Formats: sequence, C-alpha cells, structure tokens
Amino acid sequence: MAMHRPTHSPALPASLIAALLLHAACIDAGQDAEAVEEARVDGLVELAPARPAGPRETTWLRLRVGGLPRTAEIRVSTPEGALLGTLSRHGASYGAPQAATTHLLPLPEDALASGRVRLRLTVDTPGMPARAPRPGEVEAVELIHVPVDP
Repeated sequence: MAMHRPTHSPALPASLIAALLLHAACIDAGQDAEAVEEARVDGLVELAPARPAGPRETTWLRLRVGGLPRTAEIRVSTPEGALLGTLSRHGASYGAPQAATTHLLPLPEDALASGRVRLRLTVDTPGMPARAPRPGEVEAVELIHVPVDP
C-alpha cells in the first residue's frame, strides 16, 4: 500500500513577503501624498480604501495635522457642504512648538457607496476667511478600517 504525501505549495520566501509589504506601503504613502497635495490646491480630497471593509469593520478618516494657527480648526465636509467633523489643536500650550497630531473621524456608512470618498478640508480661523490647508497644516489623510462591535 503506497502512502500519499500531502501536496502543498512552498511558502513564500521572507524577502519576497517583505518586498510585497514595502510595495503596498509605498502605494498607500503615495496616495497619502497625492491627497495632501490635492487638499493644498482647493481643499478637495478623493480617497479610496486599500481594501474593502470587512463584515465587522467600518471606515474612518485619519488625518495627521501639523502647524495650525492656535485658534484654527479644520472642517471636514462633503464637497456639497455637509459637515462630517471639526478638528482643532486643543490642549496645546501657548508658545509651545507644534507637534503634529493625529485625529480620527468616523465616516457615514454611505460615504463610500461608490468605492471612493470625496471630502473638502477647510481651515477656519476666527476673523479670517475660510481657506484650503497650507503646506504643513495637513500632513497626511488616509482611510482606515476600525472594528465594529456586534
């Protein structure tokens, strides 16, 4: 009686796995940089998630905010003007150097209905007209998946 050996495909070498992960990270970073550059021009950002959300996940927006004027806020809205959230530099000391801060903002379920999300980022400072972010004010914009309780 002959014994049958299980057949399986060989494991991918660690170097190939590392290269694939690095490539994926570079693609995401490139989309991040493109989104930030778009926001500097007119405040509009269009993003697509790296993968669809799973059955127990929802999609949120992660923004890395740099040097904002002390009283300024960043408004995140739809291109049509519906407000999704406001980000500010709360808790910073007067005269303290500004470290970049990361903010998370949940997105409505229908925000990704087309597979992409379009947002408008606006900097509001009291006594000044609203404007698009300047270089260094928004350092990164990306979509992330967050687990949802059942």
